[in-house]
Amino acid sequence: REQIGNISDLSRDANEMIKEYQAGGDITEDDGVQGEKKVQATVDKGVEQVDVIAKKKEAEIMEV
Repeated sequence: REQIGNISDLSRDANEMIKEYQAGGDITEDDGVQGEKKVQATVDKGVEQVDVIAKKKEAEIMEV
């Protein structure tokens, strides 16, 4: 589950960067919202992949 923590850290960093760009006027609020949605979708996909790998590893361990 450590990998999920790493994904969460990256998500937080990305969202902070989006907010900084918004505050600096580099992107619009709408662009920021879209960016945050893309970050969340990427996080969700990453967590799902980690879960699949963890279940496979757990099954391998249980076989032994």
